[in-house]
Amino acid sequence: MTQTSEETEVVIQNCPMADGGTENLGRRTARGGAIVFAAMLLQKALGLGILAVLARLLTPEDYGLFGMVLAMTAFLGIFQDLGLSLATVQKADLTHAQVSTLFWINLGFGLLLSVLAAAAAPLVAAFYGEPRLVSITLWCALGFTLAALGTQHGALLQRRMQFGRLALCQAGGLLVGGALGIGLALRGYGVHALVAQTLGAAGTGGLLSWVLAAWIPGRPVRSSGVRGMLRFGGYLTAFNVLNYFARNLDKVLLGRFWGAAPLGLYTRAYTLMMLPIGLVSGPMASVMIPALAKLQRDEARLRQAYLRSLQIIGLASFPIMALLLMTAEEVIAVVFGPRWSAAAPLFRVLCIAGFWQGIYNATGQVFVASGRTDRMWRVGMAASAVLTAAFAVGLPWGPQGVAWAYALGLCGILLPYLRYTYATVCLGLGQTARRLWGPLLSSLAVIPAVAVAKFFMPSDLSAVFRLGVCLLVGGAMFSAAAFVTCPAVVKQTARHVFSLVLPSCVPEQVRPPS
Repeated sequence: MTQTSEETEVVIQNCPMADGGTENLGRRTARGGAIVFAAMLLQKALGLGILAVLARLLTPEDYGLFGMVLAMTAFLGIFQDLGLSLATVQKADLTHAQVSTLFWINLGFGLLLSVLAAAAAPLVAAFYGEPRLVSITLWCALGFTLAALGTQHGALLQRRMQFGRLALCQAGGLLVGGALGIGLALRGYGVHALVAQTLGAAGTGGLLSWVLAAWIPGRPVRSSGVRGMLRFGGYLTAFNVLNYFARNLDKVLLGRFWGAAPLGLYTRAYTLMMLPIGLVSGPMASVMIPALAKLQRDEARLRQAYLRSLQIIGLASFPIMALLLMTAEEVIAVVFGPRWSAAAPLFRVLCIAGFWQGIYNATGQVFVASGRTDRMWRVGMAASAVLTAAFAVGLPWGPQGVAWAYALGLCGILLPYLRYTYATVCLGLGQTARRLWGPLLSSLAVIPAVAVAKFFMPSDLSAVFRLGVCLLVGGAMFSAAAFVTCPAVVKQTARHVFSLVLPSCVPEQVRPPS
């Protein structure tokens, strides 16, 4: 007997997959963003603490051995969930049979990756000429299966926007894995302590997701309607593979043709530039993808919600990049020390790309939420080809040339990339520009203000003091300029923050719209 659409809706709402729909979506999104950002900061702090302890218990050789295996497992990890976790988040009408089928597909593929990694163990050991890598690789291979067990449960938590529970899974895995790694390191297990840390985190995170998602998979159903979800995940995985090679090609070329020292300078500068972008883009993507997916049948609301997220990304990333660009020497000296001063010019050039990196990264929200990962893959192919050509052109000039290649290449593809992306949801570049020009102009005002401050500061002052003064001057200039160029954006952002802290004190008419 065929179910009507009303009956199907009742089934969905009464099962653990119910996601709350669009009710109070604006408030749920804002609160979710706060939870995700706070959880990420906590996890970074916990991870740094665990790393500090393990670094004192283990040797560089232990980390080197683990890194040799990690190079192989990281590549296989691109194919870990086949894009099916986001397929679950994005699907408008989701059934128990569909998620169950995807669970078994994920588990089967996780087992396959474990078998492939285990089979590659002798090859990895032979490649590096290190017999100890066989046992390390065999143990690491279990991680794919452990991760696959919790993939769909984590996706359900994200779909429901239960970010507190999702953060608990991640933090619990981090704590248990860290405790297991430290315990084995104290007992003298060496590199296997790092393996145990990884497996403990994956296993604990998966177990917690089962408990907190309160969902038990059924048997796989051949006619459950997952073909479209598999196609969605396939294109997303293909894009991730392209993105992986495009993001790492610059480093591979520098290491091959210029050696370890120039590569080390470039990678430190690149990692530092991407750090604040990740702190902004990561939480925004985690929250906005399920929120936008709920609006996929209402493009007008989807466009407005996406423009608000872009506004927040610009308001956060533009001034940070302007400050980092003008304080490159001080930032490198404070973070890495004086021995890394040669990385400062590279860092300054990469910050030019950093201005647009957050906006560029946010395009994925549009493709995933609208279900058009096929368009994401096509434009990814074009972007990867342009960046590859740019790296080839810049390579003869070493790290500086590659840094300029990345910055100019990203700036060159940005407008056509955005135009193609926004056409997916009938969003014009003009609408985007009107949301971003205020934060951008305010951020550009930071550059001359910090330049004047640095000019009048004595050169013999410590890097920490100089950086502190520049941050104060730049922050004050950005705040003043923002109140002039985009007062509505500042007020709207303040209302978002205030409504999270004291929701009962914010009148209904000025709360963030749902």
